[in-house]
Amino acid sequence: MRSKPIHIIFLVLIIIPFLKGQNNTFKDLEKRVEQLEGKVFDLERKSIDTLIESRWHKLKKNMKKKDVQSTFGSPDRVGKFAYGGELWGFSNAILRFDKNGSLEYWTKPLRN
Repeated sequence: MRSKPIHIIFLVLIIIPFLKGQNNTFKDLEKRVEQLEGKVFDLERKSIDTLIESRWHKLKKNMKKKDVQSTFGSPDRVGKFAYGGELWGFSNAILRFDKNGSLEYWTKPLRN
């Protein structure tokens, strides 16, 4: 009968340090996950910046609206001038077309 309390004490003495070790392991894993999430965020941002930059380098003076739209999609906003030209807005960039639908001018998007 006395062997059961000794077994329980023995198990407790073995399990407590094991659980403390597990707790440290979880904290280490949580820290690594947090660091990896930060790195993934940075890589995603650089990837998006590179993609946007490559698209803006494709713009050429006198490009037609349909060619710009095939590269960038539909503008966020459109303004029309009395002389027939248009102003297209894409988030934080602007493109200006003449009355014939040819690209005259654009601004590169600002980086956040």
